[in-house]
Amino acid sequence: IEIAYLNENIAGTALAASYGGKAMPAGNFLPDVLMANICKHNVTKFPYEIGRLTQDLAGGILVTLPADQDFRHEVAGPLLDKYLKGKKGVSVEHRRRILRLIENMTM
Repeated sequence: IEIAYLNENIAGTALAASYGGKAMPAGNFLPDVLMANICKHNVTKFPYEIGRLTQDLAGGILVTLPADQDFRHEVAGPLLDKYLKGKKGVSVEHRRRILRLIENMTM
């Protein structure tokens, strides 16, 4: 819920800045300055908080997941597959892919 709140807060302040804006005589549009600045501060802060929360939810493996080449190593690969198994029916490959997706979306 916290991650959704942070994302929606950014979107909401961006919309509020647009909605509260005014058309200028020159033809340009000036957004609501206060809401635009609040959005700017949220955009610079919230993505890092989202990353921290997802890393916490992933249990730390998000930042310690071995590289793909490690999984292809003849000795280390089978050991990594053995010890990184999670829920029955979910392959280590799928687990790695979702962790990399989260990593790429939040870092």
